[in-house]
Amino acid sequence: MNVRLLAIKNLRKLILKYQLKSMSNYSHVSCDLHEQLKEIASASQECRLTHINQEGKLIRSLGQIVDIYEAEGADWCKLSEGSIIGFDRIETIEH
Repeated sequence: MNVRLLAIKNLRKLILKYQLKSMSNYSHVSCDLHEQLKEIASASQECRLTHINQEGKLIRSLGQIVDIYEAEGADWCKLSEGSIIGFDRIETIEH
């Protein structure tokens, strides 16, 4: 088997494994939360999101929501200060 072909097959397996792991850890959120974040983003309001980071610590991030998107089977928002937060990690929203 061609070494390049083998590397591509292995890479595809790793990507699939990562995607499945990401999706299994994601908890779907309510439509209300999704709508609230969309409203804040469309109004260009600054908000404070309290959320749990990857290490399990409670973090507060302050900024405008500059992007809302879906990736890897989960919903995400990006703040103007650079944070990317999974909807299922958000604990509170202040605006």
